[in-house]
Amino acid sequence: MTDAAWKAAERRICQALGGRRRGATVIGVDGHGLSDCIDTEESTQIKRSKRGVPEGRWIEDTKHQAAREGKEWLLVVIKPNMRLEDAITVCRFGRYLNLKNRPPTPFDSDDWWTRLGT
Repeated sequence: MTDAAWKAAERRICQALGGRRRGATVIGVDGHGLSDCIDTEESTQIKRSKRGVPEGRWIEDTKHQAAREGKEWLLVVIKPNMRLEDAITVCRFGRYLNLKNRPPTPFDSDDWWTRLGT
């Protein structure tokens, strides 16, 4: 996945979450990194991995970052050339249950991926 393709994938992931891509690594006032997505409910980290498997340090970093931002945490791991809907997403099980039990939204249909250009 080229750098441009990677940035496009990050943009689509952030858009799917209701926000937009932050851009190059930004350091906050406290000297720590910020979420990869702006204007989302979650503090989101997006990682590219040849194996497509979340690493423990990524999870811990994402959790610490979310605590600093005062948000729920979300880690998205995607392999090069993987479709976005096949990416692995890691979150707290309680968060997953809340999402699973919420009322349906327009994003619950499969056609929303088409609207994102995926």
